[in-house]
Formats: sequence, C-alpha cells, structure tokens
Amino acid sequence: MEILITENQLANLSENVSPLGSRWRQERKTLKNYLINNGQIMVSKENGKEYKVVYDDFLSTQIGINYCICIQWDSLLNEPGDIIYVRAYDKFKFI
Repeated sequence: MEILITENQLANLSENVSPLGSRWRQERKTLKNYLINNGQIMVSKENGKEYKVVYDDFLSTQIGINYCICIQWDSLLNEPGDIIYVRAYDKFKFI
C-alpha cells in the first residue's frame, strides 16, 4: 500500500495526514467502551487508584503471566480516564 501525502497536507500541520488515523480512533473507542461496560472496578495495590479491569485469558496465556486490560476510573464522576493499560492482574484488589 502506497501512502501519498500532498504538499498542502504537509504545509497544514493541523490536518490529519495519517491514512489509519480514523480507524485507530474508532478501534480505541471500541476498546474503551468494552472496558467501561464489562470491567470490574478494582483498586491498584501500587497507587490506590480505581480502574475498570477486564482479565484477558488469551493475553495471559500468550504472555505466560496473569495480565489484564484496564482503564483508570473515577467513581465520583462515573467516567473513565484516557489511557488504556495492560497490567499484571495481581497488582489489583477488589473494592
């Protein structure tokens, strides 16, 4: 696949020149919604912050360690943070 970027796109740095940018944003939004809807609220043993956590059996089997996918969670505002993490499952405890 050849990617062509015009001179006008390069001149305008605020324009999105990545051909996969919109796909990446949609996939990230889908993963974020999955974590919000299916995650359990747990607390990190390391920093005491709350996270919505989904244990991923496939990922853990591939890596060989119990890992989970999580997103920081604010219970007061009932909304997620922006960063999606992959962390060791034993770093969390149930509330």
